[in-house]
Amino acid sequence: MSNFTKICLIVSALSLTACGGHQLRVKANADGTSSIVCTDGSSYTIQSTNNGQGDTSQKDCAGGYYGEQCEKQCPLNNNIYCYGYGSCHDGKQGTGCVCNVDWLNADCSFIKPAFGSLVDDRSGASVTYKTIKIGGKLWMAENLRYANGTKGTDYFSADGKAENDEQYGYLYTWDAATDACPSGWRLPSKDDFEELLDIVYLARTSTSETQALMAQSPDWANYIEEEGGDDFSFGALPAGYYYGGNYYSFGYYARFWSATEYEYHSINAYILYLGNGDANVGISYKDSASSVRCLKDSP
Repeated sequence: MSNFTKICLIVSALSLTACGGHQLRVKANADGTSSIVCTDGSSYTIQSTNNGQGDTSQKDCAGGYYGEQCEKQCPLNNNIYCYGYGSCHDGKQGTGCVCNVDWLNADCSFIKPAFGSLVDDRSGASVTYKTIKIGGKLWMAENLRYANGTKGTDYFSADGKAENDEQYGYLYTWDAATDACPSGWRLPSKDDFEELLDIVYLARTSTSETQALMAQSPDWANYIEEEGGDDFSFGALPAGYYYGGNYYSFGYYARFWSATEYEYHSINAYILYLGNGDANVGISYKDSASSVRCLKDSP
């Protein structure tokens, strides 16, 4: 009788209650070890000696599963455990995802906020901006206020008031925004904003994506202190936007230009839109003016 036949007989003799009533499947491995997998994520491993003597079996968890009954599974994203920013401590004594340094949450999807700084001296007077790492990329944590054109043509003060410039930055037309970031930094693409929202959706603790990105500030007309917010230290402020000689939505909405043109009509480009509990990537006319957050790929 072959070892594999003996293993199959052993499987047939095992009570299905050992797998919680689920079926068993035998897999013969090249090294003489055969795996019997239960459909609940647990497994039996039966090791056969070369002379066919002394078959033994030991129940353990299948890869990626943990807990006393192998009932828990490490989070998967694109078939990668723990987002690739940690490893799965599986088995009956396992604890789940063990995150790499600086990565947080049960699925290791959120990098620990760590403020840095960007010094921009292009205007002759040095301006320092806070920066923040989110998802392995470095974002400005404040709105840009670089004067790269003729005021009234390329950029505007939020709500039309110069006293808002330091706190809210400038509102730029799309053409001005594409050339506004300092050397080594760039205007985020549509894909960058969608990736940011994916991270926020999975790792936020606030009740909405907007709240998770908005500053904890009464500058938001609908801000409720008890609900917290700004989970990622992005610090979005409701600078509103400018279009056709008028200012709109100051105190209610934040809009940030992307570098990506709208593929169906060249007069539009994509923006990140935050406000009224909503966070999405939409489009806007290029000759309207919105806020700018610059991005660096390698923190």
